[in-house]
Order: sequence, then C-alpha cells, then structure tokens
Amino acid sequence: MVARDPGDDAAAAVDALVAEGAIAIVGPIDKKQAAAAARRASELGVPILPLTGFAADVPAELPGVFRVVVSAEARARALAVRAAAEGIKRVAVIAPDNAYGKKVGEAFVVEARARGLEVAAVEAYAKDATSFGKAISAVKKSGLDALFVADTAKRLELITPALAAADLWPLPEGQKPVKGRRILLLSTAEGLSPDLLRAAGRYVQGALLAPGFYPDESEPALADYVRRYRGSFGEEPSLFDASAYDAALALRRVIESGGRDRAALALGLLRPGAAGATGVVSFAAGVRADAGWLFSVEGEVIRVAQE
Repeated sequence: MVARDPGDDAAAAVDALVAEGAIAIVGPIDKKQAAAAARRASELGVPILPLTGFAADVPAELPGVFRVVVSAEARARALAVRAAAEGIKRVAVIAPDNAYGKKVGEAFVVEARARGLEVAAVEAYAKDATSFGKAISAVKKSGLDALFVADTAKRLELITPALAAADLWPLPEGQKPVKGRRILLLSTAEGLSPDLLRAAGRYVQGALLAPGFYPDESEPALADYVRRYRGSFGEEPSLFDASAYDAALALRRVIESGGRDRAALALGLLRPGAAGATGVVSFAAGVRADAGWLFSVEGEVIRVAQE
C-alpha cells in the first residue's frame, strides 16, 4: 500500500500512483480533488473509491468510480423510508438555509412523498442560528407526527430543548409526554458523538439518526474496528475514517477472492458486500447501494437501530 498527498494536482497524484503499480485508489476527501482524481483514474481504468460526502461531488457516469461514503442525501432518504415503515403519516422538515440544508432536506421530502407521507411543513433557519422558535412554531402548527432535522448533532443539542419548550417531545413509540405531543425525531446528525446524550439526552429519546457512522461497540461489525482505531490513534474514528476502512476492506475481500488486476477489482466491487464500519457495503452504478447504519437513542446509549 502506498499513500500520497494529492496536493494541488490530484490527477498527477493518480498518475504517480499508477506508475508505482497501484491497481486501485482510495480517496481523496476534498470534493475538487476527488472529482479530478476520479476523472483521471477512470481514464486510466483504475478503480477509485473517493471519500466525499455529497452525491454530486463526483460525476456518477464515470466508469470505475465507487463512492464509498454513504451520501448525506442517501441517509436522508433512508430516514424517510424508515419513517414510513414506522407508520408515520405527517412529517415536517427544518433545515439550515445553506447548500447542505437544501440538498438534504429536498432528498428527504422527495423520498417521503414517494413513500406516501404527507410533508406538512418545510421551514428554514439561518445557517448560524442559535434560536429556532420561528421554525419550530411553524412546524408545530402543521400537526406533525415526525420531524426531520437536516443538520449536525451539535445543532440538535440546541434544537431539541427548544422542541420540548414548544411541547414537542421526541419519545419512543408507545410513550406519551406528560404535556404536549409525542413526535419521532429524525436527523442526519452529522458528527454524532456521546456529547448529544450529555447535552440533550432527555430530549432525543427514541430518535432515529443517520450520521453515516457512530462508534457503537455493541454492534459486532463495529466493535473491533472502533477498538483498534482508538488503540492506534487515541481518538474516535470519524465517518471518513470509517469509510476509508470500509473501502480498504472491500478491496481486500475482492483481492482475497482472486481479483488481482484493475478489471477484476472493478467487477468484484459490484458483487454483494459484507458488514463494515459504515453498513453492509455494496455498490450499484458506482454509488453505495446500501443506506448505511441507522442509529437510535435508547436511554443513555446510542446504538444501531433494529429493523
């Protein structure tokens, strides 16, 4: 294995790796570098697994490109699917007024409607907001059963107490608040960590979260990776760390099954995958075919959500 900094010329970095005998490439993370690297690797017929977080960061039509990170849009869609499966009828959306909020919120809305859910309200708040009363008041009037928040876990620490103040309480199915309305909370919760429980644990019970990765050591597919990463680096792995691990794992499985050249690797990556740190990793038409793990808040823990 060879590592190389893409620097200012990702395409040249791909050329250098291929000259050294690389038969597959993992990365980079930066979307501009990833797009340039993907185009060059595709031209050379070298499978590449970029680590960008949005579906549109790398052109979908490039052959030999496998986007290993479960995109924020795909995670939003997975939450809409799960909401429908949970029997939810009316959903509302709040999101920051920025590119992330618009893309991810729209992905949720489209999927929710496709699943027969009524999207009762969609409200935006300033991207750097610390007060959410206007947006929450608007969605409360919609008579929502579930609320999708397209934002970070840090922002949820601020939003969820405001929900409670408006008598909207995220709670597990079957539980009722002392006062107000029980809702199902859904969020992409980017950067999810135990800080959410410490800051707002009582306000996020029963929530379904799709951050792409969370170090749940109770899940066998995650436990060994999380412990080894902590042991090596002394910190928690991120979504992109875990996705890089899954990319390497997917390539190793193909190589161990006999894929020893570029064409065989590209073909092998299209076969059914196996559980990794970010989900049951599989690809279709160059993107993740699986939706990754969903996580639920249960008391004082966050764990992989059961079907």
